[in-house]
Amino acid sequence: MVSMFIRIDLLSWLLVILLAFLFMVMIVSSFDLLGGREGARFFYFMIGTLILFVFVCFIVTNYFFFYLTFECSVIPIFMVILG
Repeated sequence: MVSMFIRIDLLSWLLVILLAFLFMVMIVSSFDLLGGREGARFFYFMIGTLILFVFVCFIVTNYFFFYLTFECSVIPIFMVILG
């Protein structure tokens, strides 16, 4: 049975803070580029999904769930790149 263990140590805490800062900068800087364009809602949805997967990837201690969330974070990255 695979169980999900979540633990936030000092390194995980620092990575989560860095994640929050970098994605906040990305969202604020994308306002000028996207404005009211048609794909803005999809872009922000993919960024939110990416934040969720990377956050879980940083705090999980089980290798299976780390691999699963890390690989799931590739999907929003791919969709943002395709635009």
